Amino acid sequence: MKTILKNTAFTAILLMLAGSFASCNKDPFLTINPTSIEATEGGRFPITVRSNGQWKAFIEDHQTNFWCQLFCTDTIRCPFWRRADTIFGTDNGTFDVHVGRSNSRTPRNLTVRIISEGLSRSVTIKQEAYVPLGDHPCPNDPCRCGIENPAENLPWLKDLISRAQDTNDPDHWYFRGNIWLEKYRGRDIFVANMHFGSGSVMYHYFDCSGNHYGRIGRICFACRFVGNHHFDVEDQFDWDTFILRYGRRLRDESIIIYSPF
Repeated sequence: MKTILKNTAFTAILLMLAGSFASCNKDPFLTINPTSIEATEGGRFPITVRSNGQWKAFIEDHQTNFWCQLFCTDTIRCPFWRRADTIFGTDNGTFDVHVGRSNSRTPRNLTVRIISEGLSRSVTIKQEAYVPLGDHPCPNDPCRCGIENPAENLPWLKDLISRAQDTNDPDHWYFRGNIWLEKYRGRDIFVANMHFGSGSVMYHYFDCSGNHYGRIGRICFACRFVGNHHFDVEDQFDWDTFILRYGRRLRDESIIIYSPF
């Protein structure tokens, strides 16, 4: 009887060891969803990873594909600033892909690569070509705040231009600069490279009502003279992309509203 019990216990131990060994040598798997994203207007898109091991996600050719960033969530490890071109995870998790608004006249795409233990999966990010504001079919200029000649028919803008032209205005030099029109997320945005008494902040952004737009916590120097409100942008990364591409220089496609030069 003792011999039988010993053999049974020994057999059980062997089975446990065999199961443990098998679990240590489990076949790796890696799946992702989705595998392609249409990001015409930009935005943030979640990608779900299912795996039974460690994995890495990164943007291929990130140095030239700066218009896309990866954002960490609570399910994966990430830098303290939560934004990177490479992030790491273990087992199942979700991360976000943030795609900036396009300013390219041609379509563009990139690949987000996810690898784990010899396995590789990819997500293709596609974005259509940007159509400048002046190229949109807009009868009677509805794209310019829905009215003809906004410099004359928007009171706040007319007043601003009037002060810029009035050399007897004691604050005349606060308003010396250009005003042009761009498009941000389907919204008309007026860009004014006037310092409004700030001394150094040379670019300010307004909607059709004269409200000021900018980053969270930005001091609104222009609010002393134009409009009554400052609004924080919804997405700072996307706004920064817009500013770098459109908001600090006149382009051939820019619609000039006012220029003293």
